[in-house]
Amino acid sequence: MITKHFYDKISIIIIIKSFEMNKKIIANIIKYTKNLKVLFIEDDTNSRMQTVKMLENFFDNIDTAVDGFDGINKFEENDYDIIFSDIHMPNLNGLDLTEKVRKKNRYIPIIMISAYDNTPYLLKCIEIGIDGYLIKPIEIDEFLKTLERLIAKLYDTSKELILLEGDFIWNKDIKKLSKTQEIRLTVNETKFLDFLISSNGIVRTYAEIDLFIFEDADYDDRKIRNLVSRLRKKIGSEFLESFYGEGYRVKIIL
Repeated sequence: MITKHFYDKISIIIIIKSFEMNKKIIANIIKYTKNLKVLFIEDDTNSRMQTVKMLENFFDNIDTAVDGFDGINKFEENDYDIIFSDIHMPNLNGLDLTEKVRKKNRYIPIIMISAYDNTPYLLKCIEIGIDGYLIKPIEIDEFLKTLERLIAKLYDTSKELILLEGDFIWNKDIKKLSKTQEIRLTVNETKFLDFLISSNGIVRTYAEIDLFIFEDADYDDRKIRNLVSRLRKKIGSEFLESFYGEGYRVKIIL
């Protein structure tokens, strides 16, 4: 006879395998999320405890609220970066809570959690500006996709900030590279990185790079090799990949 315990063990194995497959994605997400302050609102004690355990893998600072009124009070007394809330709660449900939050803060990301895939609720969520909708039990893949969208919103990665391998950040608007602080680049180093990053992971040949940077018909790959050698003394080789006899590309995370 197949017992509930058997299904619980299978579920745990699936979750572990999913985490293994997404280990790199998770590690990159945590770089952004670990210092964010989260408010999690859930009236069911067991659900609250289980979800907090999952959230603790990504966030170091989590406050919990036991219902909508408690959530609003904590929101008004503290500064949070993200709100996760159950949608069905006594006294003040998640949708009404969101409308109150939006009157004070139009930009804080709000993720609604529900046991039901209910179209009217989804439409209402869109109308009042909710940033995500997760169905219980929360699937890790959907949760990771939601976190990636939140990171893009909070850090503006979808616009000018690009995360590179090794915790480097490229601001494509002002053409600056940083890692805790700005890294000073020469004009040609800046053009080189800008060309590779704007190529979105495509390997650019020596000839293409030479023409873009030097605008010179007399191609000489030694100029590129020398430029890269000087650049790597500043940044190492974490996000800059070389392909022997071919060219270079950068490793973009987000």
